[in-house]
Amino acid sequence: MIPRALLPVALAFALAACEREPRTIVAAPADPPRPTGGVPAQRADAPPPSPAAPPPAGAPAAPAPGAGEPQGLPSSSQLLAQVEAMKGQLATAPKPLEILRALGDLYYQERRYADAIGWYDQAIAVAEPAWKDYLALPAAVRAREPSPAVKQECTRSEKRGFEPLVRAAEARARRKDGAGAAFCYRAALEPSIGARIQRANAKLLAGDAPGAIADHEEVLARIPDQPDAMYFLGLALAETANGNIGQLERARALWKRVGEVQPNGPYTDGLMMATGEVERRIAAAQSARMSR
Repeated sequence: MIPRALLPVALAFALAACEREPRTIVAAPADPPRPTGGVPAQRADAPPPSPAAPPPAGAPAAPAPGAGEPQGLPSSSQLLAQVEAMKGQLATAPKPLEILRALGDLYYQERRYADAIGWYDQAIAVAEPAWKDYLALPAAVRAREPSPAVKQECTRSEKRGFEPLVRAAEARARRKDGAGAAFCYRAALEPSIGARIQRANAKLLAGDAPGAIADHEEVLARIPDQPDAMYFLGLALAETANGNIGQLERARALWKRVGEVQPNGPYTDGLMMATGEVERRIAAAQSARMSR
């Protein structure tokens, strides 16, 4: 078993302190402070060995290790040292989805992107069977409003994480309550959405832009208009466009949609600056094309 004294603290730290956004055209805003009393619910509309070489030119800068650490908790480097000392035990111990996500966040915070990606891989793999069952529900059923009883039963809490929520979803499905099953699956799967977005950002920071773009595209294929995925996909596209006007225009369109979905959301200021920069790049690319 995983020592109880370490991983709840690691989870609280990772969720409260991890600055998941890569810094690209403009610095993306950090997540608002999160409670440290357990496994908090993530946004319902949804659900970071060192790299061998530094990121290529034009890749986003990494967050500083230990940045934004909450008071009263160990630093990310202290937690990482404890996790490293337990690596053999962690490799064989069963780990909930939320812990896998938190471990990925912890390594991401310390710029250990290859290790972070490994933990995110595990979190995503754990969630895939539930994703398959959720996506098998008809789209019209997934869009229905569940009953108040379902909302109460499937609200995330410290004791009600991925596994209990999946069991509740499966029970609802057996009772032919498709709307209730869909709501419970969405609550269960929230951390896996964040894990895939985080994995994409880790890939981008490690120099794997195609992998990052593919991860964000996968999120949007499952959850159209997911604002985090749209925002970061736009950043990845803009940073790797190299004068490709179509790619720059898609980044601009994605950011426009983020502003429509979240008119006063956490990316408002960043969207304005990023859009201005990408429009400058579009104009420069168009001018270069005309001068040939």
